[in-house]
This record gives sequence, structure tokens and C-alpha cells, in this order.
Amino acid sequence: MQHNEWISASWATEQSIAIMAVDNLHPSEQCIELMHQIDAQKITHEEAVAVILQKALRYAANTH
Repeated sequence: MQHNEWISASWATEQSIAIMAVDNLHPSEQCIELMHQIDAQKITHEEAVAVILQKALRYAANTH
């Protein structure tokens, strides 16, 4: 990833967090970490979604 693409990706992450904050939504530290990992191309968007879905399934299994 070139430097200007990194700035754009990071900017998009920060803007996403700011937009959520307007509605008083605060992403977890894990969510923020996943966004930064996507920015750094350590994981894909699809991999991040899979992590979130796995966590949701574990949560759902523990609430019944």
C-alpha cells in the first residue's frame, strides 16, 4: 500500500468512528483493532466480518 493510500484508509477508519460517535455509538477496542488491521492489510474485510460473526455466534449461544 502506498503512503497516500494508507492515509486514505486510515482517514476512512477515523471518519467511520466519528460518524458512529455522532449517534453516541462507541465501537469496542476489538472493532477498532480490526479496522486498523484492515487498513494495514494484515486481514481482509471478509476476515474481519468472520471474526465479528464468530463472536456474535458465541454470544448468542451463551444467552440461551
